Amino acid sequence: MQIPKADLGLKLGYDEALDVITFVNKQAQDNPESETLATQANPKEVPFEAAPDELDNLIEEIQQPKKRRRKSAVKEAESAVS
Repeated sequence: MQIPKADLGLKLGYDEALDVITFVNKQAQDNPESETLATQANPKEVPFEAAPDELDNLIEEIQQPKKRRRKSAVKEAESAVS
């Protein structure tokens, strides 16, 4: 596949970039002799598995919003350092 030189510096929109990524991934998966896929896949490697309880705990931890500090608390901390 050849890309014209005029298109090399062209900026893509989000949808266009997603189309390109999808096309490239599909081409790589359709090609069974792809060196890239061969180096990424290790048939001897054991797949990673985690207990469902542990996964639930990790998901809950990620979903919890971080506590925001009050502006007055930040100002107090800055004045204490000064």
